[in-house]
Amino acid sequence: MDCCSSTMFCMLFGITVLVILLVGTAGGETEDQQGTLFQGRDRSLDERKLREKLMQNYDKAIMPNGNDTVKFLLRMEMVLTGIVEVDAKNQRALITAWMKMEWSDSRIQWNVTENSNLRSLPFSQEDIYIPEVILFNRYRVRSSEIFGSSMAVVYSSGEVTWVPAASLEVPCNMSLTTWPNDQHECVFIFGHASRDSSTFELTPSSSDVSLESFSPTSAQWKLVTSRTELSHSYGFQDGVDNVRFCITVQRVSTPLLRSLTFVPVLLLLMSVGVLVIADPSFRFLYATLNLAWGLALGLFMWHVVPYSEEPVKIVRLLSWSPVSLFVALCIAAFLDFMECLRLPLPRFLNNLCQWNFLDVLKSRWPWNRRNTNLSFRTSSENLILSDDVDRARNLPSTRLFCDFAPCWRICFLLVHGVAIGILSLTVVP
Repeated sequence: MDCCSSTMFCMLFGITVLVILLVGTAGGETEDQQGTLFQGRDRSLDERKLREKLMQNYDKAIMPNGNDTVKFLLRMEMVLTGIVEVDAKNQRALITAWMKMEWSDSRIQWNVTENSNLRSLPFSQEDIYIPEVILFNRYRVRSSEIFGSSMAVVYSSGEVTWVPAASLEVPCNMSLTTWPNDQHECVFIFGHASRDSSTFELTPSSSDVSLESFSPTSAQWKLVTSRTELSHSYGFQDGVDNVRFCITVQRVSTPLLRSLTFVPVLLLLMSVGVLVIADPSFRFLYATLNLAWGLALGLFMWHVVPYSEEPVKIVRLLSWSPVSLFVALCIAAFLDFMECLRLPLPRFLNNLCQWNFLDVLKSRWPWNRRNTNLSFRTSSENLILSDDVDRARNLPSTRLFCDFAPCWRICFLLVHGVAIGILSLTVVP
């Protein structure tokens, strides 16, 4: 009985000690959490007291000059985040960026040791002095403010850092002569709205635009280079400090490359088909189809090629192909008309046909030397390579087919081949 009592007493004693330990641990954690909460409350209270202390007799409308002989210094940096739009038709560019501005305000500095070791303090932009910096070359004036609302961080030394978000739209002088490999530089000019360089000094924080937050969201344009410049004049006004952020973008021309190289190749095949088809009636239908294709391709080029007051090199090259197609159709139709009606040739065509181009080809081609009696007939030329060439030339229309058409077709093919080569060299970046 005594053994059982002793055992029960030991078990009750152990359970009591375990409960006490668990309660003590939980109580310690609660005290730590309460201490952390109290410390957070104390910090918020200290920040509020310090903010109220600094805002006493503070006028945010007054620029924080140390004295009349010291200029107010503003350091500015652009952190580019994205290229939203580059409109070549309206000559404008739209980007998004963070504008980092730093300056010193001695009126809101404090001693760290006397203010609960607070080294920085957030302020609303409505409570302290904010430099009146504007974008000089805005594309359109929608509102007086170009920066978004953001908190400013004030350090104990009086240094202020303000990083607002901005959506900036400026006009750009874009030249499309090298389209679709064109590059354009857009300049964003910032300066003070009402201060000159005698009391206000604006300087860039870095020589380049920061790209640490840049995200290439545009599928049509890519960023090439960026730089920052400092100028002391704007327009006809001297003594106006302004910071210029220059951004160079280039058009991504891979989709345009495929579509543009397809146009002259298609027109070349269409033009050759007009000269190869034998049946005049079917050739008329084919020519009508070619005209429809030419109109469709013209509408396609009108949609793809941007508007420009300056001549675009590649557009000149592309516009030559429809013209050559139209010339081929006209010549083929005229040859069919002369062949059907057996009309005499005009004088200028008679003079043109005096050059015996077939004799040159017949004497130069090796396969003609091996078989002089070989004859064949092509579509629109009715070309006869045989010993009866002289007799066949007595007919005016056949004479035109024999002399003029082969020369014209070969020249046409050569010019188109050169045009396609030049087009490839022009379009490929």
